[in-house]
This record gives sequence, structure tokens and C-alpha cells, in this order.
Amino acid sequence: MSQNVEMVRRSYEALNRRDIEAWIVLFHPDAEMHDLAGIPDAPVRRGHDALREWVVMMDDIWADARYVAEEFIDAGKFVVVAVQAKARGARGGVPLDIPMFHVAEVADGKFRHVWAYLDRADALKAVGLEE
Repeated sequence: MSQNVEMVRRSYEALNRRDIEAWIVLFHPDAEMHDLAGIPDAPVRRGHDALREWVVMMDDIWADARYVAEEFIDAGKFVVVAVQAKARGARGGVPLDIPMFHVAEVADGKFRHVWAYLDRADALKAVGLEE
């Protein structure tokens, strides 16, 4: 397993156990996290403070939220991850179980950018790979 893939794997473990500081330290101070493109007015979260705010927001909306990483594709400075997002609504208990794909760009041993996609082909195309 490459260093980049191992770092991405550790990031999911830290986020899922809500060790936010262990998760944040894996990001460059000015890192950007891009939400699913189909979400209207989805902001680009920049920097550690915005990433912390995202976790607080998600925990307010979802209970028991976790990202189950099912596959890692090493694409050099990019890692594509097939993820199952699982949670239940914090207020009504409505279940969430959505497959998605994350693309992480790693530079200098830290995340520089992370993008989310619903379609595998779109995620692979983003890093110059085709199915």
C-alpha cells in the first residue's frame, strides 16, 4: 500500500471515530474540500477551521455518520476512494446509505484538495483514468 493510500485510509479511520484533530492534521492549512457538485450552492471549504465547521454541521444533521472506504485506487498524487456514506437523520432517524467516490490530492504528505463524486467514471476521469 502506497504512503498516499495509507494516509487516506487513516483519515477515514480518524474521521469515523471523530478524532477530528488526528483528521485535520492530515490536511494542508489551506486545503480545499469540494462537496458533491450536484448540491446547490455547495461551498468549497478552505482551511482547517472550515473543515472543523463541516464536521460540526454534519454531526448536527446526521447521527452515527461514517464513511466506509471500500476501495482505494492509487493514481500517483491522487487517491480515488469508493465510499459508502452511512448515517441516520439526527432528528427523524431517516437512514442514509449512499455510495460515492472521493478524490484526494496529496502534496507534501498532506491533503491539498478533496472532491466528492456520485459517479465512479467522473471520479476516475478527474484523475486521468478511464474504466
